[in-house]
Amino acid sequence: MTFRTSELTLYDKPATLCFSQSKLVSLQHALEQLDSSTTILSVQGLEELTLRADGRTTVGGYRYTSVAFHQLTGMLARGSATLLRDLSGSQRRPGQAANGQLARRVFNDILALRLPSLTGCRLVRNEAGKVIDGLLGPNHRILENSALLKQVQSVAATTERGMGFFAGVLMGRRLMLWYREPQAVAVTVAEGKTWNLYPGFYFANGEVRGTGMRGTAALLTPRGCCLGDYSEYGDRMAHQGRNFEHRLDKLFRTLCSREFPLARLVVGLQLLAQTPLGFGESPIDPQDHQHKRWLAHRLGDLHVPANLAKLVVEHAVRVSSVQPELPWPVTMSMRAQRTALDFWSALITVARRLPLAKRELLERAGWHMLHNGFQIER
Repeated sequence: MTFRTSELTLYDKPATLCFSQSKLVSLQHALEQLDSSTTILSVQGLEELTLRADGRTTVGGYRYTSVAFHQLTGMLARGSATLLRDLSGSQRRPGQAANGQLARRVFNDILALRLPSLTGCRLVRNEAGKVIDGLLGPNHRILENSALLKQVQSVAATTERGMGFFAGVLMGRRLMLWYREPQAVAVTVAEGKTWNLYPGFYFANGEVRGTGMRGTAALLTPRGCCLGDYSEYGDRMAHQGRNFEHRLDKLFRTLCSREFPLARLVVGLQLLAQTPLGFGESPIDPQDHQHKRWLAHRLGDLHVPANLAKLVVEHAVRVSSVQPELPWPVTMSMRAQRTALDFWSALITVARRLPLAKRELLERAGWHMLHNGFQIER
């Protein structure tokens, strides 16, 4: 059977800009440019939102970002984004027919039916790029990313050892910032290898609905970053409430006042390096599969989803923390030498490939392993 396909992309992925340690001025300039081209206006009518045949809005000719599209469809009819992606051909199984114009008409019909549910909502547009970046609810208190960067710069300068900008990522309207102390702490981890560890801060903010503001302590390592518990070392909060500014000030005060537990984290790292991961040298060990399931279960205790826990276990078996470039295949003797440090390193490495929420989840689990220990034995 031949399927006729006529695909239409209903939205675009937001651009991702990365800024290294020497590019703070470039980040500031990018945020200022974004602010100057931003408009935030209440939804006035249906045709501001409906799509033409070319995938742009009827009025103004704007494109939706994926964030804005999923926000809007989630507010209109939960689960409709999956249906529309499937119909439009942007996400479908091989062999299935697609009809982009049908998906567009269904989207427009849902808008017409549920438009009253958007009463009081505001559209965030980038006029320079002719893009709709997202929506704000009636009670949303916007915190511009440029304003956050200025506050973080001010707070970092007042810390005892002078935190400095290390990296930033701007993904559409989401901003992530990493700050660290200027001097590293050298720690011998395993096989005579030395890692430079940097105490620091981590912040994330979204100017549109769906991403709250958060900040916490962070430990930056050669394998990635791990994050302190928000309730103890910082805070995370929605952009709502009359006391939003007060809670934001409290977050910065908490970050500055809490003592960074560097000594405890270093001891935790060294203990992981001394703890065998528990694999034997036999290629047909009947306990092998069961032990992998146990390790994944232990990550589940730290709220790591089962599919990601399994991925971390397999990565730890394949890749050493101190010699990550070893050639494939891994021998049985090499696997038997794996330690809990390799497991931790795999967790942090996998985290770097994930979307924001899942990445932060794994990075908090990494902090917990260092701070509270990690028991391999049953």
